[in-house]
Amino acid sequence: MDGENDEDGDGDGVQANDSMDDAPPPQPTGQPLSGHFMSTNDCVSCLSNNSYDPVHDTVPLGVKENIMFKVAMQKVKEGVKYWDDCGAWVKSHLMDKLTEVSLSKDGMYTIRKRVDGKTAFVPLEPQPQQVYCMYRLYSKLRRHEKYQWRIKYMEGCDFFLAEYLGDFPDIVEPHGNAKRGAEYVRSQPRVLSDIATALKSNKRVKKTYDDLKAASDNDLA
Repeated sequence: MDGENDEDGDGDGVQANDSMDDAPPPQPTGQPLSGHFMSTNDCVSCLSNNSYDPVHDTVPLGVKENIMFKVAMQKVKEGVKYWDDCGAWVKSHLMDKLTEVSLSKDGMYTIRKRVDGKTAFVPLEPQPQQVYCMYRLYSKLRRHEKYQWRIKYMEGCDFFLAEYLGDFPDIVEPHGNAKRGAEYVRSQPRVLSDIATALKSNKRVKKTYDDLKAASDNDLA
């Protein structure tokens, strides 16, 4: 009560509440990025490090700015889905700037080059002791294309890296033909898979979706 009537503005209670209201929400726990995506060598080291912490079951909820997460692969019937809560992305595409390495019949690792105007497979020098098959997916947020996303994973690895670069936008846009509403967020692949299983019974579609989505949201809370 004293704080509300303090004409000098010295009400500690009111000031403390204002500061708490203005404070930005905490970011999910991950590895900060310094204005660019991680190098290939750093990605390989992170994916290969069994002691790396934390490892998330799914991409964490909340605002993600200039940060990387190591996430366990969640395989579903349709393949691996890299779900997050950021909204609609521009269709992702593979990035093809990594070196293509082939194994020749004599057991030598080679790379494809143009030699004297023709394609040739040239042995690597020195020969590597081990070769990793790396994949990258890249996209931009549909409503703010300066906000970027990249997925990186290796063949045979049980994890992937999710990187988010830039400032997450405050603006909200309806999805598709919608005239109003909250930002579009895809349903988790696990929810869709469970729906397909549950619908084999006589349970109503809408009731099935609502029940399974609520259970999934509670798991992530």
